[in-house]
Amino acid sequence: MESTPSWLRWIAAVGMLIGIAMAVRAEDGAPVRLTEADYPDFAKLRLAKAVVEERSMFAHGNKAKQAAIEAKFTKVLAETGWTQERFGAVDDAVGSILSVLGDPEQEMDPELDKTTIATVKAHRKELADYNGLQQRARQQLQEEQVLERRGRAPTAAEIAGKWVLNIDRSVASITGGLPSEVTKEARDAFTKAITGATYTFGPGDTMVAVNQRPGLPPETTQGTYRLEGSTLFIKGKMGTRDREEKVDVGIMDGRLQIGMMGAYSVFERQ
Repeated sequence: MESTPSWLRWIAAVGMLIGIAMAVRAEDGAPVRLTEADYPDFAKLRLAKAVVEERSMFAHGNKAKQAAIEAKFTKVLAETGWTQERFGAVDDAVGSILSVLGDPEQEMDPELDKTTIATVKAHRKELADYNGLQQRARQQLQEEQVLERRGRAPTAAEIAGKWVLNIDRSVASITGGLPSEVTKEARDAFTKAITGATYTFGPGDTMVAVNQRPGLPPETTQGTYRLEGSTLFIKGKMGTRDREEKVDVGIMDGRLQIGMMGAYSVFERQ
């Protein structure tokens, strides 16, 4: 018995290092201060910086890739209204305070701002949980990478109509960055399994899928669909019973991307 429905036949991080420094004054000489009101933005920036560290693992020394990664952090800085210098100084002060709090034999630097000390104490559990920060960074990176490959979640109006499988773009999407011989091998394997596919969504919640395998008549499945964010639920008959499957779906550059486990096939609107 086949385990894959015919209408789905086409579907084919390093921990952040936290330095502890004793710099407690910004470049303009003003005391470094982290208030309770500032904390949400600082936490956001701290996570964004951890994500940068995770992404940097995949840059492999490529300056262009590293610059693009750093640009993402610069964007978050702009969103919060912080500067790189302010974040660095506050982060250093937080690290210094955490170090003293974790070692009763150390004395708190008298120049450290009392408001900052109070804020760090209030959020000590989260700030000292470096493993948790690393895990959240990895999770966010995974979500960002999925979004980059899949595209944004479509609306029902956007997917309505007929879509045709683009084999070349699908293979490129799945094998991006791999040697040309690997891409050729993947394309050959892809076309041995299927040579064409279409999805037609609508009217209403109706769905028609047509798959073409080499040397065989087209396989047509009629069913229904529903869209929940970036998850597409498709229900159709498999043999004598109904079966519902769910796949990831996104819109990128006007194309519909449907996939599972991070691998996406690309469909063009007809």
